[in-house]
Amino acid sequence: MLLDSSTQIVLPRSAADMILFSLINRTASNLDMSSDLIDNLYILETVLLLWSYLECGVFFFVLCTNSQYHPNLTWLLKNLVAQYFFSMACRLFQIYFQYGIDDESGLKSNWFFIFVTFSRNCLIFTALYFSPFVMMERLYASIHIGDYENKPRHYVGYTLSLFLYLWSLMIGLTYAFEIIPTYIHVSCLVSINLLAFVICLLNERYNSKKFVQKKFSTRKSVTYSLSERYQIVENLKTAYLFKRGIISIILFSVICGVFLIRMSSDEHDSSMNWILIGFNYAAILYGIGFPAAMFYYDEQFQRQLITYIRLLFCISRTTPLYEETEQSSRQAKISRNLEAVKETDIYFNNLKGDWEKTAPKCKRKSEC
Repeated sequence: MLLDSSTQIVLPRSAADMILFSLINRTASNLDMSSDLIDNLYILETVLLLWSYLECGVFFFVLCTNSQYHPNLTWLLKNLVAQYFFSMACRLFQIYFQYGIDDESGLKSNWFFIFVTFSRNCLIFTALYFSPFVMMERLYASIHIGDYENKPRHYVGYTLSLFLYLWSLMIGLTYAFEIIPTYIHVSCLVSINLLAFVICLLNERYNSKKFVQKKFSTRKSVTYSLSERYQIVENLKTAYLFKRGIISIILFSVICGVFLIRMSSDEHDSSMNWILIGFNYAAILYGIGFPAAMFYYDEQFQRQLITYIRLLFCISRTTPLYEETEQSSRQAKISRNLEAVKETDIYFNNLKGDWEKTAPKCKRKSEC
């Protein structure tokens, strides 16, 4: 069987060190009598992983059924959630291999454990480097604000997601085989996320000026189409949200950087076990916190989630057993038309509400 594979491979020392990034030193844990505690933490981690799967699954479903964001931005968010599914699946396999064992030396040459470890390391870099790529999409949205809503340009989202995965794979390879020193990895990680934060601030300022020109200007020449208004509101909403998200990613990057630098040393004692456990729990908090933050700060996501919960627990619809007549067909057509009108009204009401809510924030910024 795949999980019981006894195939052994020999790795170069640098790649073998990469395996230690997710490997508990059982000899050290037996000496300080912490093996049982570590196994219990594995159980708790598994429960949290399953909860994060549920939370991310709901968020992914909402992304698939909610069209409030531009298709390219939605595509990038879907990729972030999807890679988390695979990353946490790899983590579950790691826990399966390490739970209850007394000697971890055999895992250093187990090909399947090496594969899931390397895959998870690359996917972690995908999450850590997500901010710069999503900010590139937001910059593109601001530059093409006039027709970005009408001309989705799906190739932008596909290209950015492709480069994100290629970049993460390259970073994972250079880290695993120590082609680049660890401190350079950490410096690059923190610096690029800080640059993404600065770009987010500049993008917010640019769109705030655009908003103020239309909302508070007395010049009749300043006019924006409906699609431009929608794009400005979306750019500002995402800027307010991503500012908090990028700060969280920067903090997470610093924590991961400390772990990476610590892992670059030759010493792998019991203190390293607790560092690894802390890192894995931090990764779970990242997976749980991101969807929770999106639901907390985005009112449309909240309303849609509440609607789904009500449909799931409170409403049970039965299929009529009678054959559809011509009259019932006409009624169904009228009902569908009314639903379309209702959705259109909701769209414009949401746009108007976002436009009015954004006004005070932008006006304060323009007065500063």
